[in-house]
Amino acid sequence: GFWDPGLDGADAMGSVIIAFSWKYVGYNFIFFLAAFQAIPRSLIEAAAMDGSGVIRRFRDIQFPLITPTIFFL
Repeated sequence: GFWDPGLDGADAMGSVIIAFSWKYVGYNFIFFLAAFQAIPRSLIEAAAMDGSGVIRRFRDIQFPLITPTIFFL
């Protein structure tokens, strides 16, 4: 139906949240990309050679190393 922001504040708030989120997705993406690229590849390769899976490598190596970036954002 027809959307009237004067009648339904929930729709207006949803639009504001979506616009705000979309604005900062690119900003956060750049920081996360830099954080993941700063992780030494040798750590990931060594864990893979030791037999750890993708989820375990993320949980035990990558996530702890990017936590400063997470707390910054």
